[in-house]
Amino acid sequence: MLGVLFGALVVTAFTVHYFLLERPRRRAVAAGGPHPTPLPLSDIIGRLPGGVFLQPTFTWSRLRPTGEVDVGIHPLLLGLVGDEPELRLKRDRGHIEKGETIGTIGSDGRRLSLRSPVSGRILEANPKAALEGGWEDARRDNGSWVVRVRAERLSDEIGSWMLAERALDWTRRRYGEIRDYILARAQRAEPALLLADGGEVPVGILHQLEDADWVLFEETFLAS
Repeated sequence: MLGVLFGALVVTAFTVHYFLLERPRRRAVAAGGPHPTPLPLSDIIGRLPGGVFLQPTFTWSRLRPTGEVDVGIHPLLLGLVGDEPELRLKRDRGHIEKGETIGTIGSDGRRLSLRSPVSGRILEANPKAALEGGWEDARRDNGSWVVRVRAERLSDEIGSWMLAERALDWTRRRYGEIRDYILARAQRAEPALLLADGGEVPVGILHQLEDADWVLFEETFLAS
């Protein structure tokens, strides 16, 4: 009797999982839509598309054939913020200097500033940018960028950008530093224990931290 009951529960669980989670996910992917949740952070740090530069500000850039620069947000930062992050971009479409704020990202009243990796004139902003597709979206001109800039001093600034193995090494190193940062500040026991035991940094982990930790995180990791 118990065996029959257990089997029925297993079947029910798989059925609920399929209809509520797996089938919507498959339909979204088949339709070319965004993934319903951010990718695991381990998937992000282990690969990087060709032709995409990284900057220490946790942004990525892609040079367009016309000479303009598309700027996007590093998927690792998106994963740390978690599901459905709210993107707010500055309304002024004029000139911007490298290091100035182009917008903010966050949720639940806590936000991180995004800094421009390039100086120039903002030609277009994309407040509805796709934010959940990982590196796959960065390869295509499909709306994953957040601002498009006509660079003015690209030859001077591109020297600090990273490509290929250098970018991958930087991402892995930063992931480790962020993991240590979170482990030292997580207030809830479960995330801290998981990290201390060698576990992966969970998606949305920043929301386990206090408001002051968000400020320090930005100063430590996004102001370079």
